Amino acid sequence: MSRTTRPAPDAEPADALGGAVLGVIGQPPRSRLRRRADPAAASDALIRSAAGKAGLAAGALALPLGPIGWLTVLPELATVWRLQSALVADIAAVHGQPPPSPEQLLYCLFDHTGARVVRQLLVQTGERGLVQVAQAQLLRMAAAKVGASIARRVAGRSLARWLPLAGAAGMAAWAAWDTRQVGRTAQALFARPALEG
Repeated sequence: MSRTTRPAPDAEPADALGGAVLGVIGQPPRSRLRRRADPAAASDALIRSAAGKAGLAAGALALPLGPIGWLTVLPELATVWRLQSALVADIAAVHGQPPPSPEQLLYCLFDHTGARVVRQLLVQTGERGLVQVAQAQLLRMAAAKVGASIARRVAGRSLARWLPLAGAAGMAAWAAWDTRQVGRTAQALFARPALEG
């Protein structure tokens, strides 16, 4: 008789977040911007603009209270991640680099969170893996681990969903800060010369 194992209580939110991460990084955006003479200044302006948009989106989606507020967590995160992905693509473009790969998006979006999985991805694929396409299975595993890490952080911030304006303001500030970190990571990554294939 085979035993069926029950998933951990937080497995479902982690799986949903991992799926959302894959949905964002699996469709790298293309920028309409061109290479700039001063990519650092252009990147700074892009980061300020994206941080404002991410803060506004996160604050608005964090306004609903209680259980209804929980229904907005995944859309809030996905919206912020999409804004951040577009920021990464724009920063790559103003540096004259090709559109970001899924690995580059994963690195830029989550490296500053301390998610060890991002560094493990670099160790397993090497630095060239940031430019070349890594194995799909490795990317799925990384997204699942990032999703689990984010699920723990979201649960820790659950109080914000019960505080009307203060919670929304806090979420807006967090999204703006997070977006600035993403922008700085992308700026450092794409300021390097492109690696030859």
